[in-house]
Amino acid sequence: MVSALVIFSPLLALVIGAFMGIMAGHLDWLALALPWGRRGHLLWQSIKLAGIVAIAGTVVGAMIACLGWQYQAVRRWRWCLLPLLFIPPYIHALAWSKLGTVLGKTLTLVGINGDILPPWWGCAGIELMAWLPLAVGLTLIGFLAVPLDPIEAARLLAQDEQVLQKVVLPLAMPSFWASGALLFLLSLTDYSIPSLFGVSSYALEIFAEYSASNEPIRAFFLAIPLLLISALGIISLQTPLQQTLQKRIQCPAWQIPWQWPRWLLTLQAIAVGLGLLQIIVPLGSLVMINFQQGKYPLSTLESAFPEVGVTLGLASSTAILSLPLALAINALLQRESPWQWLVWSLLIGALVLPAPLVGVGLIALGYAPWGNPFYGGLAMPILAHLARFTPMAALILFAQQRQLDPGLWDSTFLVPGPRWRIWLYLRFPLLLPGLLAAAGVVFAFSAGELGATLIVIPPGYSTLTLRIYNYLHYGASGEVALLCLFMVGGAAIVGGFLSIVLLMGSSLLSRGKKYDQS
Repeated sequence: MVSALVIFSPLLALVIGAFMGIMAGHLDWLALALPWGRRGHLLWQSIKLAGIVAIAGTVVGAMIACLGWQYQAVRRWRWCLLPLLFIPPYIHALAWSKLGTVLGKTLTLVGINGDILPPWWGCAGIELMAWLPLAVGLTLIGFLAVPLDPIEAARLLAQDEQVLQKVVLPLAMPSFWASGALLFLLSLTDYSIPSLFGVSSYALEIFAEYSASNEPIRAFFLAIPLLLISALGIISLQTPLQQTLQKRIQCPAWQIPWQWPRWLLTLQAIAVGLGLLQIIVPLGSLVMINFQQGKYPLSTLESAFPEVGVTLGLASSTAILSLPLALAINALLQRESPWQWLVWSLLIGALVLPAPLVGVGLIALGYAPWGNPFYGGLAMPILAHLARFTPMAALILFAQQRQLDPGLWDSTFLVPGPRWRIWLYLRFPLLLPGLLAAAGVVFAFSAGELGATLIVIPPGYSTLTLRIYNYLHYGASGEVALLCLFMVGGAAIVGGFLSIVLLMGSSLLSRGKKYDQS
């Protein structure tokens, strides 16, 4: 119950406020829910942008994941995707904008038009690069979860290309669909990257409406078309994501190497090149900008100390508070119930709820008759981050528990004694890798959160992300590049720690399976 209140109270406050507004005679607000004219064009542009990012990201991610599935040496480094996923999208925007500026000037010198990439396509490319690690991870799970027996049998009768097409890809398709649907929803509900490129989007329109009218309910009515499209995406995502997280991972060591046609090898090489650019361009651009503007560093970091303190405080508090909530949700997910589909739908819906609506909903909660005791304080961004990222922590715990031996977990219910002792000495050690992973993921995403924080942060406070985002609107400079490099370093530390924890956990899990088989 507490988890549901924390996650859904912003949306519930908006729904109740909308009903009360209609009863009070604000029927003109209903017109905001109809996407006609300019708003209809914005919605269609946002859908096209999200569709391109989803399709391109899934295809490129599957090409890279196929390489990791083929070679055990590559697969060992799969946990290195985590630090890449923690890099905030605005850092990719800064890095690729700098690269585009350099390329544009170079082409202009040789007589070619330097405006080779319109802002709309640049926005799509940045979103693709920002979420490419997520696509690689989900599609890799699909490959690793394919049973080995049908593959080995098919390879005796057909060429590897046909085995991939008729056996492997159909069995891995739920994970591919989960990747595409999730990237579509993330792109559809994000406004940070489009705003940096001057590209209008429907999610940005929600934020603009609230900023102009200061009416949370008007922003909610404006968001209804986006919520309806997201609901369709949630329906299509629910079963594939549930199947993906429930799959047990296998790490095959192929005795006979796979033989691909030349066209597939070429596509794999292009995809791997894009994956390397996803790493090289942000680091290279930030280092180059800092090298060019080397006179700023110490003063810039010193002036950002208050924002760093607020960021660490919010991220740490959110990570700690999210764990008991995620454990409660995970217990619901593990149960067999005819209402399981509803739990999954609500969880995915909370995960992809537009960030501006979370912030606006918390503001509306303060206007409600029962009030919001946290209104106007630093607890507001913590509540916003909990509402956004607790579902993510719950899904991580669900996936980690599914990788445990069911007999080992079920045996803990047969041990006599107080429940707290059973949890502390038996279940907690089994869930510890998942708890650490969930806390780390929530910490990293909370530190880089922008959409809801921008609305609910109290006056006089700011986070490092907000400081960088405000700088970016005035162009790239040494100050913002140094702060972005600081964020990348933090993402690398948190992601590296989680990679080591998950690598150790998967190693222990594989040893336990070998011991059971022997």
